[in-house]
Amino acid sequence: MNIIEKFLDLLKLESTREMERAKKDFPNDFVCDRQAVDQANPDFQENFSNKSNALTLLSIKKFWKTHEQNYINRMYRRASANEIEEYAKADVISCFEKPRNNESLSDFRLSQIGITNWYRFFDKLFYSGYLREATAKEVLSSYTLKELKTIAESIAVKKTGKKAELIERICASLSQEELNEIVQEENLFTISEKGREYLTYHSDLAQLRSHAVFDVSLAEFNDKRYIGGRKRNFYDTMFQVLSEQKNFYQINNNYDSMSVVCNRIYDIMLEEFERTEHHVPVDIMLLNYMEALYLAICFSWEVRNLKNGITCDIHCISLPTIKTSLAKFSDYKSLINYNAVFANKPPGFMTQKDFVHMIDEFFTTDMFNYSKWNNLLQTNFKKYMKMF
Repeated sequence: MNIIEKFLDLLKLESTREMERAKKDFPNDFVCDRQAVDQANPDFQENFSNKSNALTLLSIKKFWKTHEQNYINRMYRRASANEIEEYAKADVISCFEKPRNNESLSDFRLSQIGITNWYRFFDKLFYSGYLREATAKEVLSSYTLKELKTIAESIAVKKTGKKAELIERICASLSQEELNEIVQEENLFTISEKGREYLTYHSDLAQLRSHAVFDVSLAEFNDKRYIGGRKRNFYDTMFQVLSEQKNFYQINNNYDSMSVVCNRIYDIMLEEFERTEHHVPVDIMLLNYMEALYLAICFSWEVRNLKNGITCDIHCISLPTIKTSLAKFSDYKSLINYNAVFANKPPGFMTQKDFVHMIDEFFTTDMFNYSKWNNLLQTNFKKYMKMF
């Protein structure tokens, strides 16, 4: 593990080097003057400088004349059989936190975690001691309160009170033989102490399947699970993998995929911010979302098609819907490093000052005016098409 990765792990500052390069390499006349933006005329669209706009469009054409949008996909090793088995074990054990029948897992879920013979796999877990038969109380706990009241009424037991109290009364009123019949009839299983110990250590693997939308493979996840012999928590591992994906796509000029990954980094950090007590660097979270938004208005795919003589439907040129969760971070907007947002990216179809103004407007209005900004983007793109 090199010193750079350790630094990223501690501070989650995967863009630190990009920020430094931005200050050094990015043209001064293309870097945002935040004070100037704040003092700008609110009716900037009507007073928009035609000269400035022309220069922006020329810079777009010049950039794509010397750069090519790449659609290379990131290839990664396949997970080993042992990795898949460990992952499947953690996922299945987590399903039995509450008593359930061993027929209740869907074929789709089993295929997602690599299990091809469910009954053999289940028997292996059961006879190895990771799962056990549920007790009568545990079986009854899987019933609804209404069902428990019906049982209580049928055996002349007081049916008022909380669920736990009802279960205690029912169990106290039934013989051991009757309790055994309940267990055998329901045939439910639950996690054992051994299984709980296993899951305590491998809970991060159990979380991975529920985050399949982030497109992080098991092999990638495992390769980033540990640092210096210490196991990272689930969110730190996801951050490391996604940051590596982001860097790969940026290096290879795959800006569309980079935008998607930046969105995913924002989403996983937001989840961590909302669901845990971890320290989450909000500046890095916001930086990634701003990068995703900015890359979206570069319209790399459409520009590539235009360059290759393929016409573009102007109605496709629009700002993506900005996530409402962003509004929660209005107090942190001063932390956004716009120099890093724009560094080493294609020029977009609005000036950088306009982009900053747009974000400020999102934070300060109750209903963001998408039409205003879409009109600006479409106007600029129409002018750009005329250059061809």
